[in-house]
Amino acid sequence: AQAADLFADGSLDAAGVRAVRERVGPRLAALEGRLRASHRTGVLDDLAGKPDARARLDALPLARRRAVVATLLDITILPAGKAAGQQMRHHGFDPDTIRLEWRG
Repeated sequence: AQAADLFADGSLDAAGVRAVRERVGPRLAALEGRLRASHRTGVLDDLAGKPDARARLDALPLARRRAVVATLLDITILPAGKAAGQQMRHHGFDPDTIRLEWRG
């Protein structure tokens, strides 16, 4: 917030903001990775490595199943129609507009 305040006050220019971002970015990415890893462990504790993981997942409350999906996948909703370089095939839900990527 301090860099944002300095930028808003005119004391810090765009080059200064980039320098701050370059310095802080790697540390922030590392912290986010550690946080994601610690969250992943808790969410998947009852499932990971279990032979009946699918049955266990199906038995979980919806909020917990959502947490499992969010832990394992990045989900992106893509633009539909001409913006995505395709014609609309039908009205309503188009599964081709959803991109699922496994998290590392």
